[in-house]
Amino acid sequence: MTKTIAGHPPVICHGDLWNNNCIFDNNANQLLAIIDWQWAHQGCVVEDLSFLLSVTLPPKVSTLDARIIIVDQTRRDNTTQILTYYHHQLSMQCTSHRIQCPLTLEDIHTAYTHFLPNTLAWNIIETGFDIGENSDEILMCDTMCDKTFALLEDVVELKERGMIAGMM
Repeated sequence: MTKTIAGHPPVICHGDLWNNNCIFDNNANQLLAIIDWQWAHQGCVVEDLSFLLSVTLPPKVSTLDARIIIVDQTRRDNTTQILTYYHHQLSMQCTSHRIQCPLTLEDIHTAYTHFLPNTLAWNIIETGFDIGENSDEILMCDTMCDKTFALLEDVVELKERGMIAGMM
């Protein structure tokens, strides 16, 4: 019997998918390659997407009293739309290969929710690597801390709503 993750067979995951590991042709608006595969493994169907959303999406920036306040609403505001788009593209690829899409949109949402605590853990670890002394490194670390705190809030809320099992 095949082991399942979030109710689905494991898939090959990159493990560190974010914009710096993607090579784009900006003129053609096309992804050319994904590099840096040393963290590749069998994992959750939306693991890479979850990591990509939490690490790559820029936070909204608003100004209050001449101070910049960073709020991670971009991922929260757009997750449903992005997962819907992901499912649509997956369905189109399956159709073009004359196979039925094995995942419903609900499956993708469930898997994303299931994997969010793992994304939080990875963000906590990754934030530690971003600590530096120059102003760019400090800003990057502050941004990652804000994103990580927003993920923590989301995981706690999902746990309280009974949508994430197996956590203390």
